[in-house]
Amino acid sequence: MDLFTHHGKRLIGLTEPGQEIAVLVARVIQDVQRIEEVADSHVNAERGGLVVVATRHAASTRLRDTMMRFCEAMPALNVRVFEEEPRSASAMLRAGDADIGILSEPSEHDPELLYFPIETWRLLLVVPKDRPLNDRTEISLEILARYQICSYERTAHSRRIVEDAFRAVGMEAPIAHALGSCAMIANALSA
Repeated sequence: MDLFTHHGKRLIGLTEPGQEIAVLVARVIQDVQRIEEVADSHVNAERGGLVVVATRHAASTRLRDTMMRFCEAMPALNVRVFEEEPRSASAMLRAGDADIGILSEPSEHDPELLYFPIETWRLLLVVPKDRPLNDRTEISLEILARYQICSYERTAHSRRIVEDAFRAVGMEAPIAHALGSCAMIANALSA
């Protein structure tokens, strides 16, 4: 079986089987490197590096304090944290550019990654005190649809939950403002 395409005596590329084998070889090399890293981390448990990738929400809430405590406990460990949107974070994990990810629940699970729940989300409706919704004892989606909603950006998991809830009753979510963080939403509501 030929793995390379030739032009005379010169190699100019890979055949289809050669491309498939190249992908497998790259994975094997990456796996060997990861095995060596794991072995090194156990030999020198407090040395080495850890790359964490997190979504904005995770990075801005609990991750900062946790990572500071972790670095104090293991000062010789080089910890790097990257903030990425969920798809980019998953790509970093798949490529081996990050060791762990702290992400919101993806709409689709990547078969190359393992998922472990670490927190249960509760979505809250937050309304400034001086708004008419505060006079109600119950708020349905039909009532809520009469008002403009400020929510997370389009790619956020919690945003999809809100949109899916409205879609389930045949309505479009009245999201007028899409912001990137809890703090930005709170600021918009207090304005």
